[in-house]
Parts: sequence; structure tokens; C-alpha cells
Amino acid sequence: MKSPTGAAGEIIVPVKTLLGYAVAETIPTAYEQFFPAEAGNIFVTLEFPGSTCGALKGTKIKVNATGGTAPKAVGFGERNCGVIGEVGKIKAGVFELAKDGELFKVGGLRLPTTAITEEKVWNSETKTFVAVKCSLTAAGTAATQSGTASIELEGMEEFGVES
Repeated sequence: MKSPTGAAGEIIVPVKTLLGYAVAETIPTAYEQFFPAEAGNIFVTLEFPGSTCGALKGTKIKVNATGGTAPKAVGFGERNCGVIGEVGKIKAGVFELAKDGELFKVGGLRLPTTAITEEKVWNSETKTFVAVKCSLTAAGTAATQSGTASIELEGMEEFGVES
């Protein structure tokens, strides 16, 4: 399995991101929303060129972002949100949620097995937080993405989350 821009076994998803927070928490967990990089709502197209499964061999499956849109002031256009990840750091190979005011050089994103489907984001036009839902479909059926990834800023600058 691969995406058209990745090697076999590698899925590359170019995205636009938006920082937000858990809807119901008073001390917020930082979340990152992922929207398709290009106009439209195709999140990624998966290819199965070398599959030995007859049903999948040569198949291309479009994974679509089917959640809500970001506030207009963000400037993402009419792209739907696909996935929400938790923002944190990876310490000794283990993901830890970001703590308020903490700075680190190597961060992490975790996409939990049970997908996070909603977060609140700042709407600079209304000066309020608004809820945005995120979801994916693959071949017309509900889909999820899960896993953990390390993130680093170019130049290894420190970054963090402050509420």
C-alpha cells in the first residue's frame, strides 16, 4: 500500500493544520486538526499496486475529509477537516501530552485508535471558540487514521503550547 507521493508502505498526506483544544476541558489538551492541502476534500488516495489480494490489486481508494470547515478567518476555504491529533512530545520513545508553557525541540503527534472527532478553535472574526468536527471516509465508508509521529521544526527551534 502507498500514497502516490510515497514509497511502498509509506503514506504521505500533505495537509494544512490548525491548533485547537479539547471541547469539554477546563485545562485544555492541545489538538492539531488536519485539512487537505489542496482545494477539495480528498485527504489522500491510497494505491495497492503490488497486492496479492485479487480484490485490492491495482485499486486506488480515495480517502475524503468529511468533517466541518475551519472558521473563514483561517483562510482554508471550503476544505473539510479529516483528522485530529493530540500535540505533545516523544520522550524515550513514549508519547506524552504537551503541558501548558512547556518548551521542547522534538515534538509528537498522536492520532488515537479511537478517533478524536471534535475540537474547539479560535474564530478571530467572532472572538470566540467554535467547535469543529473532523472525520474521514474511504470508499464511502467511515474510516480512521491512527499512530504516533515525531515532529521537528527546521533549525531545531524550541516550541510548545501555552493557553
